[in-house]
Amino acid sequence: MTDLEKSMKKQYQYQLLGRHVNVHEKELAQLQDWAEKWIMKKKGKLTISDENEIKRVLDKLRSVD
Repeated sequence: MTDLEKSMKKQYQYQLLGRHVNVHEKELAQLQDWAEKWIMKKKGKLTISDENEIKRVLDKLRSVD
């Protein structure tokens, strides 16, 4: 599990606190935005492979539901 995946899962769980268990597209969009900012802070740039990694993790989170 990559640092990005761990951080995204942690952020996603934080977003879901006090909400229904169902995954909402709004929360996933916010998570994607957060992940992009997280990568920018860590690396200073966002590459296509980073975007693909974010999409992979989001798809994983969708399938958990």
